[in-house]
Amino acid sequence: MPHFGPDEGMWRYRALLPKTDPELIKRRVFMGEGGTPCLRDRRIERDLGCREVWLKDETCNPTGSFKDRGTALGVAVLARLGFTALGTVSTGNMAKSVAAYAARAGMEATIWVGASTPVQKLAPVAVHGAVLLRIDAPYGEIYNASIKWSRRTNVPFINSDSALR
Repeated sequence: MPHFGPDEGMWRYRALLPKTDPELIKRRVFMGEGGTPCLRDRRIERDLGCREVWLKDETCNPTGSFKDRGTALGVAVLARLGFTALGTVSTGNMAKSVAAYAARAGMEATIWVGASTPVQKLAPVAVHGAVLLRIDAPYGEIYNASIKWSRRTNVPFINSDSALR
């Protein structure tokens, strides 16, 4: 596991984020998220006539996804509040991010995806032991059903638009 310090990755901005517990983050959440490099792209500078263009390489996050920053924060907040389970609705990246961070935090994860979601996107979910539900419905219907299910079961969902992220 990468070294965790109060100024590592995205956590250097902890004072601006929802309340979290640094010790909990260190022991149960942190996997190196947010410490991604900025890379200068001279080709885009040339093509667009810009003086400087810098790209943030989010593939260097633990699951290779930009979703890791928000997921880490959501899991840290939920763990601090005492939740032991969470869920998400996804088409791929959010699924693997939530599965990985839930596993790291010792939380149960339930991932809801559309039935047509490619199997290749779902392999990481199984690796991390999350429960995977493939639902034959449009994404919007699955999303709305997740909100209702969350309210009924008190299992929070950190979907891509969640205020926890």
